[in-house]
Amino acid sequence: MGLIRGHRPKSLTLIWFWRNHRATLQYDWLHAWHSLYNPDTLPLYVAWGMFREILKDHASHCHATLANWAWIPDAADRILYAFSHSTTSARKPDWQQPTDATGHAPDPKPHDPQARHTLNQRLGIE
Repeated sequence: MGLIRGHRPKSLTLIWFWRNHRATLQYDWLHAWHSLYNPDTLPLYVAWGMFREILKDHASHCHATLANWAWIPDAADRILYAFSHSTTSARKPDWQQPTDATGHAPDPKPHDPQARHTLNQRLGIE
C-alpha cells in the first residue's frame, strides 16, 4: 500500500460534520432532502454526493460553517448587499468576515488608548 499524500477523501468532511456540527448538518439535510441523515442506513458514498449538493448552496448553514462566516445571511441580507454595493468596489460582505474560535468577529482595528486620548484632546472631547 502506498502512502496517501495531499488531500484526504472529501467524504471525511461529512464525517467531521456528523461528529462536530451535527445540528447544522441535520438542519441542512432536512431542508434539502426532507429527512434526517442517518449514517447507519445511508452508505457514505451515497451520502457524500447528497452532502456535496448541500455545500453547493451558498445559503446553507454547512457552507457557512466551512467558510467560517460570522453569521448565515438570509435572502434579505444578500439582496440588500447586492443593491447597496452594485456600483462600489467589491469587498466581502459582513457575514463573510472570519470569526475566531469563540465565534466572534475579531476587532478590525486594535485599540490604542494613547492615540485615542490625543485625538480626544485635539477635538476637545473629554
